Amino acid sequence: MNSEPVVNQVTESVVDQPSKILVVDDEVIIQTLLYEVLTEEGYEVTTANNGKEGIDFLEKSKFDLVITDIVMPVLNGIEVLLAAKRIDMNYPVILITGYHSVDSVVRLVNLGAADYIAKPFSVALIRMTVAKVLQMRHIKTIAQKDSPKENTFAMDGGTDTYNFAMFSNLLNSEVGRSLRLSRGFGLLVVEINRVSGVGPELDNVLGDDDAGAFATILKGEVSPGDIIGRSDLGEFSIILPETSRDDVDALAQKITRKAEWTFSVSTGSAMFPDDSTEAAALIAAARYALKTTRATM
Repeated sequence: MNSEPVVNQVTESVVDQPSKILVVDDEVIIQTLLYEVLTEEGYEVTTANNGKEGIDFLEKSKFDLVITDIVMPVLNGIEVLLAAKRIDMNYPVILITGYHSVDSVVRLVNLGAADYIAKPFSVALIRMTVAKVLQMRHIKTIAQKDSPKENTFAMDGGTDTYNFAMFSNLLNSEVGRSLRLSRGFGLLVVEINRVSGVGPELDNVLGDDDAGAFATILKGEVSPGDIIGRSDLGEFSIILPETSRDDVDALAQKITRKAEWTFSVSTGSAMFPDDSTEAAALIAAARYALKTTRATM
């Protein structure tokens, strides 16, 4: 598995001009919050007060992303989603919901939602979810030009986390956004050293079931908006937007404790911009810290 960041023409989510986003929400407070956060990020934002108004905008103009609340008068967010999909089956739509059970999430995905934001949500979650969806849209557009039937371009099939090519693009995107907005973030690399019950001759060998089980542990410990990628056979990397070094270290400890009943785990972290302002150097710094930790075990 490739263990170096992939840097190419698709690392920028916005190439020549700002992405156009349609926000559909009948609550003035949420509509205003989304407008302010997204315009601050450099996006061009149009707002609609209900589903009917949102669909009218969709029929008249082309947007790069739609964000819509589900519960609204006149026409609801599901109807906005379906209208967008009638225009373009690949139209990316993020749904805002007050329900975030497994069943409700599965239903939204089956309807074609690109992602969802559950209330109450943080500004950091809005930023990261929007950036992630726009980045995936941009990369998918390019990938489908070369291979129109490819649907798994971004994911590692064994763990349902991002493959390293996609993770590298998201890391580059986060570096660019954090530079522009003078923000920091953390990068955590987690490596599985040994699977309990496996003989010494098979140490460090990680099957798909083990990788999937460990990915489930990681998903249970990270916060919404954090991004997990499989960066090597027994290694995962996590982008932690707007997170302090203390909080990154605390997460590393939680993961280690949670995994220790099955796995022997080493972790290493790096901070933007303290350790570096370049994606490749951040990963190298986190891996160096990981090796240093492993050497003392």
